[in-house]
Amino acid sequence: MEKSDLVEAYTNHLLTEGKRPLNVYKFCQSIKIEESKFYQFFGSFESIEKFVFTHFFEETIKVLKANKEYESFSEKDKLLSLYYTYIENLTANRSLALYLLDIKNPIKGLSNIHGVKSHFKSFVESLDLKQPEIPVDQLREFQEKGISEVLWGQFLTIIKYWMKDESPSFEKTDAFIEKSTSVGFELFNFSQLESVIDFGKFIFKDAFKMN
Repeated sequence: MEKSDLVEAYTNHLLTEGKRPLNVYKFCQSIKIEESKFYQFFGSFESIEKFVFTHFFEETIKVLKANKEYESFSEKDKLLSLYYTYIENLTANRSLALYLLDIKNPIKGLSNIHGVKSHFKSFVESLDLKQPEIPVDQLREFQEKGISEVLWGQFLTIIKYWMKDESPSFEKTDAFIEKSTSVGFELFNFSQLESVIDFGKFIFKDAFKMN
C-alpha cells in the first residue's frame, strides 16, 4: 500500500462513517494492512488530516507551474491564480474539506490547515511584492505583520467564506477572491483606494444574505 492509498482509505472512512476509526489498529484491520505500515507514513489520524490540505496546496502549485503563461503573470494575477486553484481543489473535495474544517466549529477545524502556512508564505515570498509604507496610524499593524502574514490571514478568510457559500458554482467566493485581492493590492498602493471602498460595499451587502 502506498501513502496515497492509505490517505484515500482513511478519507473514505471519514466520509462513509462520519467519524474517525476507533484506533489505528482497528483501522488497519479494516483495510487489511499491518499497523506498522500505517506508521511508515503517518504518526496519527490527525497527521493524515493535516496532510490532506498540504497535498491540495502542493497540487495547486503544480497546476500553476504547468501553465506556460504563469511566469508572465503579474504578481496580483499569480496570487489570484493560487487562490482560485486552491479553492477549486477544495471544491472538488468539498464533503471531505468541510468535514475536516468542521463547519460547526471552524476555529478548531482551521487548525487542520495550519500546515499549509509555511508553504503559503514561501509562495508569497517568491512574489515581487514590496512592503508598503502606510501613512495611516490605524493601519500600522498591517505593515508590522509583514505581507506574507497579512495575506495568510486573507487566505484563511477566503476559505472560511467558501465554507459558508451556497451560491451556484460558488460564484460569490470567486467574487470575494477578486475583490479582496484587489483590496490587498490597493493597500500596497495608497494612491488609489477605489477597490477598498468597493470591497467594503460588497461585504456589507453580502453579510446580510449569508447570516
